[in-house]
Amino acid sequence: MPKAPKTFYERELERIYSEEVLPPEKFEQVRQSRTFMEEHYSDRLELDDLASATHMSRFHFVRIFQQMYGLTPRVYLRDLRIAKAKT
Repeated sequence: MPKAPKTFYERELERIYSEEVLPPEKFEQVRQSRTFMEEHYSDRLELDDLASATHMSRFHFVRIFQQMYGLTPRVYLRDLRIAKAKT
């Protein structure tokens, strides 16, 4: 079944999100959350905790993390755990 074309509203939201500029400290906080995940990958990490540490909502955190690294935090953590298990 073919996908329905995007509405004007959906296209505008995508445009706004792609042009969104965050303050440098927000990018630094997301980088720190990634470092935290790398150090504590074997612990139980909750998305809400990671997002609250960056002072963002969980949805905003996921969007920015994916924009920066090309993966959602969950997929990044899963791949990290698999890589560590291989070594």
